[in-house]
Amino acid sequence: MISRRRRKTRGEDDEEEGLDPLAWMVTFSDLLTLLLTFFVMLLVMSSMDVKKLKHVFSFFTGVLGVMGSDAKGMIAPSKIVVPRYVNVNPEYFKKVLSMVHETGDEKGEEESIVELNGISVVSKGGKIVITFYDKILFDMGKADIKPETTPILIEVGEWLKESDYLVMVGGYTDNVPINTVEFPSNWELSAARAVNTLRFLLENSNISPSRLSALGFGEYHPLFPNDTPEHRAKNRRVEIIMEKKEKKGRDMIWQQRKTR
Repeated sequence: MISRRRRKTRGEDDEEEGLDPLAWMVTFSDLLTLLLTFFVMLLVMSSMDVKKLKHVFSFFTGVLGVMGSDAKGMIAPSKIVVPRYVNVNPEYFKKVLSMVHETGDEKGEEESIVELNGISVVSKGGKIVITFYDKILFDMGKADIKPETTPILIEVGEWLKESDYLVMVGGYTDNVPINTVEFPSNWELSAARAVNTLRFLLENSNISPSRLSALGFGEYHPLFPNDTPEHRAKNRRVEIIMEKKEKKGRDMIWQQRKTR
């Protein structure tokens, strides 16, 4: 006798093999979730300011020296932190100065900060302060500007030449005593660093000397307590403080120093 065997359906095969016939719904639901997320992003991006978006992207263009861009933004986030492994490109740094200048004009008293590899740029209340920390400009106990930093200073000078800011350069040290023939104390060291920075800007950027001044603050205006090597490194710094002429630059700058 010939027996007929009923052909098994696909579902019956899956059940015998221990497979869930509805397993495909998991993948399908994931796909729907992704599609929903995609359309939500499209909706959000359609309402964004294109200029602002290009401005944000411009900070990552050319940072690693691969691509260049002439994109100019209108505003910036309140704080931008660039990873410490990024080498500061002079042209990129000039872009940052322009961005901070525009942001400061728009935000007024709100503080905008850009932190680079050992350099910070702060804009608040019409002032811009560029701070070079620790050994960025000078070796320990020295007042000679390091050659590898001069391209950035040149870009700062070129930017200042095109602006109408009054400029005060301030030198600061930590509380570690120094007693050499050249620098009997931290007063002399901080003043020499400020003057050498000012002289470099003057000689390489053709800025009017009437716009420039320099002060040495020694160890007496620390940003942090001199209790750790990291804090002392932050206190060893040179600041380039810029302020509009109409705000009576030097008086306003000195007032800022007293209220910090």
